[in-house]
Amino acid sequence: MEFAAFADRAEAIESESADTAITEAVTDLFRASGSDLSTLARFVQGRVFPAYESRTLDIGPRLCYEAIARAAGQNVSADDVEQRLADMGEIGAVAASYDLGGQQGLAAFGAGGGGDDALTVAELDDELRNLAAVDGSGSQGTKVDILFGLFSRCSSTEAGYLARLVLSEMRIGVGEGTVR
Repeated sequence: MEFAAFADRAEAIESESADTAITEAVTDLFRASGSDLSTLARFVQGRVFPAYESRTLDIGPRLCYEAIARAAGQNVSADDVEQRLADMGEIGAVAASYDLGGQQGLAAFGAGGGGDDALTVAELDDELRNLAAVDGSGSQGTKVDILFGLFSRCSSTEAGYLARLVLSEMRIGVGEGTVR
């Protein structure tokens, strides 16, 4: 499944107010998931890894802001992203407010960005797992590069849900009970 399709469905789920409507929307998402079911079940809850794994992305807000700023362009800094967050109150809305697809520098190509192909849920899962495996000297820069590459491939809606997922702030009204 393309990540754009997931983002569109997550947006629809978030707009629902009734529990039954949310459950039906999640059910429809899962029916359309194909081989991405387990990944989507985690992503819809805001989890990159299964609950039984202790692994984390080790991405703090500041690194996420840096990646968003780099993808947004030369005139945007992490401080600008943070200021916009203070004004808007939610990182997904902040990421969606920037035109992120335009930065196609060498780092975007090296981190998987820069292509015209759509980002899939499986590719995103692989990239986030690669990001989690990065450690040691220079790891923060490498993590920002990977995130920059991902944000550079995202539409506004996708960027919003990617930022929320990376920071574990999905908050679309889906919990374990709904997924079960």
